[in-house]
Amino acid sequence: MRGLETDRVRAARPVAAERSTPMMEVLVRHSEAPGGRACPPRALLGVALEEHRPLPVARAWRGRRGIRTDWWSATTGALVPCGTLGRTHLAMVLDFDPRITGFAAASAEVRWSDGGRHGTITPAFFARDVDGRLLAVMSPWRPGPEGLCEEEIMRGAARAAAGR
Repeated sequence: MRGLETDRVRAARPVAAERSTPMMEVLVRHSEAPGGRACPPRALLGVALEEHRPLPVARAWRGRRGIRTDWWSATTGALVPCGTLGRTHLAMVLDFDPRITGFAAASAEVRWSDGGRHGTITPAFFARDVDGRLLAVMSPWRPGPEGLCEEEIMRGAARAAAGR
């Protein structure tokens, strides 16, 4: 996956974070959740996000840049909704990576709140590698403080999902 400067792959597993955020609340909403409700990350332990259907995506409308695209994946044997040409290229990279055993379009989103700040992070794809690790594939990755905040939140959600 080297050479893609706007895309980064982050493992959704316990990793050391640069700083702790004990007051931050993180919830995850995924496509198979009962009633579409958000749940704590710990509830995702053992959930195969790379096999779930994607969350509903925004539809194209007149004046909106971008072309809705899909990728036929040889890895999964199914059509993977990508939404943009950039994500289609990322799907192609995932499809031809021998370390990836399966992937799906954004089947979950991470909702967070920290005091007065709040937001939603939706990874482009969830993938499973040959070691059994779940990867949250972010595209595009934001440079600067916003990107670092997203990375910290995703790492915190990964730690919470692993029970650490």
